[in-house]
Amino acid sequence: MTRENEAEEMLSDLITEILHDVRFKRTARKLHEERQSKQTEKDLKDFGVRLLCSREANISDILTGVRVACGVAVVTQKIPAIRTKGGDTILNVKVRFLPHPGGVEEQFVELAKKLQAVIGVNTVTFKRYDGAPLVQKSPDVAESE
Repeated sequence: MTRENEAEEMLSDLITEILHDVRFKRTARKLHEERQSKQTEKDLKDFGVRLLCSREANISDILTGVRVACGVAVVTQKIPAIRTKGGDTILNVKVRFLPHPGGVEEQFVELAKKLQAVIGVNTVTFKRYDGAPLVQKSPDVAESE
């Protein structure tokens, strides 16, 4: 075997080794990112929120205002906005966030203040937390409705 053939073979082996290493690193990174994503998805908590907005408010601007609130990961509009007889807009959204170590209660108060501060939002009502109603109706009230 000539030196040139030997060098080509060594180069070929080195390239093969590098490619295997790169593929391994990509696969490992991809698996790590998937695991992190799934873990984060599990850790996210959600609130069902009803926002009563002024008639001049732009829904897109309100959703953007909610998205920039501290700790908010995802905001989705659950159903189309509803116009009241007075012309205001009712907007039902699902706010998903990653709770911080201080606790959900502290973050709840912080989130409420941030949502109330969004331009165009008049009233904030938290309806659900992680799928469960926040306020239970008494049997008397539920029957009379």
